[in-house]
Amino acid sequence: MARTTTQLLDEALDLPDAERADLVIQLLSSLNGVIDQPFDEPLRREIERRVNEVREGRVATIPWMQARQMIAGTCDAAAAH
Repeated sequence: MARTTTQLLDEALDLPDAERADLVIQLLSSLNGVIDQPFDEPLRREIERRVNEVREGRVATIPWMQARQMIAGTCDAAAAH
């Protein structure tokens, strides 16, 4: 039985941060030629820089739900750290 995109997303969200970042880059790279380039070169370099920071453990990550709450203003950013 084929997995749905929701099932794949659930599995992907369970991956460690660095593996999720790698997956994002691989998925975006797979779209070359299918859609217009989603990122210009400076943005691509910035994304790669940030992915490397996560891979190397130089930045702290937070769970997506916590980030969503912070974006929505329903979470105290100071208490999140």
